Amino acid sequence: MANEKGLVLQVIRWENDAFPGYGMDAQALINEQIAAMEKYALFIGIIWNRLGTPTPRAESGTVEEFERAAQARAQSGQPEIWFYFRQAAARLDTPDQLEQRKKVLALKEQVQAKGLPWTYKNPSEFRDKFRNQMILWLNARTVQELKNNVEQQEATIRAIKVALRGIVTKFEIDYLRRLMKAEKWCCRYDPDTYDRLKRLDDMGFVLPTVINGDRRLLRIQELFGDENIPVDQREWFNMKDYVEITEEGKNYVGLYDAVSKDA
Repeated sequence: MANEKGLVLQVIRWENDAFPGYGMDAQALINEQIAAMEKYALFIGIIWNRLGTPTPRAESGTVEEFERAAQARAQSGQPEIWFYFRQAAARLDTPDQLEQRKKVLALKEQVQAKGLPWTYKNPSEFRDKFRNQMILWLNARTVQELKNNVEQQEATIRAIKVALRGIVTKFEIDYLRRLMKAEKWCCRYDPDTYDRLKRLDDMGFVLPTVINGDRRLLRIQELFGDENIPVDQREWFNMKDYVEITEEGKNYVGLYDAVSKDA
């Protein structure tokens, strides 16, 4: 099921994933090697009647790992913490066994104070419960990821809108639209027109085109020189004859319209 959702589930436990070391206590070595809890999505504790051996920092390695997981969750939001306590008949014949059971019950109260621990009677019941809960968790995680993706896309669109509005003005977009749709159209010769065309040229949205069939390309800076505009066209000229929209300009207009239609 995880593969179908594009996820990989990997169980990490010290018995399989830690390696020998020296220079510090065993739990510290485990912490150093595999207990960077903020990297994990899920922390699972499974306990019956024994809490474990004390460490220099906690009542047992299990408790220390749980506390590290809780601290990581408070700081980074993960891992999620699941605790399972087995409730089944057992012979507790020695003071140590009774003491261990007492510590387990104390841990259960600690978990219950801030969470929802689960109980089970035997391994097969645990297996069935855990599988069902894992399916629920994977489904919820998938839904949340989809929601996060939608929110991220919406944030990206908002950012694009801001960026698009900052790059060109609506007047300049209108220039580009006219270049896309019309064979010929005229615009008034004035300094504002020059500035707009110069900006669009600098951004690669327009390109000077061939004039009079002689394959000569005119730069935007040259368009408004007297030598390039006939006397009878000093006030009005056919812009399509002087400049054309580039593919980049067409793509920009399409993107601008797509993200601005609901603005």
